[in-house]
Amino acid sequence: MLEHKSFGDRFTALQVLGYTVRVLERYRQEHPQAIQLPPVVAVVVHHGKRGWTAPRTVLDLVALDVFPPAVQKVLAPLQPNVHFLLDDLAAVPESRLRARKTTTQGTLTLLALQFVRDAAKGDPVAFAERWLPLWRTLWADPEGQLGLLSLFSYLAATSKRPRSASRSRWPASTTRTKPWARRSHSSGSTRAGRTA
Repeated sequence: MLEHKSFGDRFTALQVLGYTVRVLERYRQEHPQAIQLPPVVAVVVHHGKRGWTAPRTVLDLVALDVFPPAVQKVLAPLQPNVHFLLDDLAAVPESRLRARKTTTQGTLTLLALQFVRDAAKGDPVAFAERWLPLWRTLWADPEGQLGLLSLFSYLAATSKRPRSASRSRWPASTTRTKPWARRSHSSGSTRAGRTA
C-alpha cells in the first residue's frame, strides 16, 4: 500500500491504519472462505520541504505518558497499532534518486515529486530539459507513453509558476493563437473545424 505526502502530517500513521483495515475488509469480502489475512506493508513517500518528523506508528500517537510506567506497560500491547515504511525524499539528493534501481517512469515520478517540493524556486522547463533523456526513453516505450502524459499532467496541475513566465520560454509560434480559433467576443463561441 502506497501513500505520498507533501508535508509531515502528524496523524499519517492513523490514516495508514484506516487504509490497512479497509484493505483487509475488502479481502474478507472477496475471500469469504479465508481463515487468515494477508500481510499488508504500508509505504509513505514524503516529498516535503523538510525532513519527516511526525510519528511513524499509531502507538506513538496514543497518550500513554499520562499514566504511570506500570500502567503504560499494560496498556501499550492493547492498543491498535501499525508501522509504515518511510521514503523521505526531502533527505535524498537528485543524484541518488536517479541512481535508484527502478523503472524509467519510477525515476521520473520520484524526480517530479522532488521538483514539486521546490517548484517555487525553479523553472518547469529547465527541469524538463535536464531530464530529457528520461522523457525520451519513456516516450519510446509504447506502454510508457500514458505514464509520460500522466507525469506532465501532474506537473501542470501542481506547478504554481505564473503562466506568462512559463510561456515566455517557448517560441512565439507555439503559443500564438490561430486566427480561426480566436474566441468571438460577441458570441462567446470558438470557431473551429478548419486545419492550419
